[in-house]
Amino acid sequence: MAIRKHKVLEPTLWQNSEYLYPEVRETLLSIAWAYIDNVRCRQGIKIFNSDVIDIFIYGSSTNYFYNKKSDIDICILFDIDKLKEKNSDPHLQKMLTMFYYNWAMTHHCQIYGRKVDLSFEAVNSYKHKGRYRTGSMYSLLNQLWIYRPVVVSDKEFRQLKKEADGIYRAILKDFRKVKANGFQIDEIQNLHQNIHNSKNLAHDTNIVQPITSMYIAWRRIRNRGIMTELENRAIKHESEEFILK
Repeated sequence: MAIRKHKVLEPTLWQNSEYLYPEVRETLLSIAWAYIDNVRCRQGIKIFNSDVIDIFIYGSSTNYFYNKKSDIDICILFDIDKLKEKNSDPHLQKMLTMFYYNWAMTHHCQIYGRKVDLSFEAVNSYKHKGRYRTGSMYSLLNQLWIYRPVVVSDKEFRQLKKEADGIYRAILKDFRKVKANGFQIDEIQNLHQNIHNSKNLAHDTNIVQPITSMYIAWRRIRNRGIMTELENRAIKHESEEFILK
């Protein structure tokens, strides 16, 4: 699905592009706290409410580049130092993410048909050059914008899409070369890593307005199924040694 620029924020979520509808905010918060309670009660991890610095949403649900399939991304921002004082696991942040993947298998959270995803970030490491590592952010706890979405002019957006076309064609050419060579594992891994590195670099250098030409190209690559194809081919290679025929 092609990326589009809208004049207003997603109207089923936002009142006048300013505040989330109360029922939307309350449901999103209930999802976040339900998972935190699950971690406390079922996984035995000691997390106090005071350890949570903020719960916010970010991504396409907070900017002008959403589509009907866009997820709603929630981030739980916590104080990792306080958590480590109460929990001995040195990989606590990774464990929280792993537990969430398991929890999500039995909790299919949606807002008006949009999938809801959770992530976890430590406040100490979630900043880049003095600001949080996202473009637009809206605090669910405090009901206010942390960073408002940047309005991109039509002219600038046309230029970004033009540049994205060139990036997309170059990646597609590389993918076809990997395919023609029979999907060798080293070529699969190199191409997959290069695409991710380029996307992450573009994001880190354009945090305030993260809708870059590389991001648009990456969305086209992902929507075409190329990333999934590379990942599935890599899994097939890595699984071969464990298969007896």
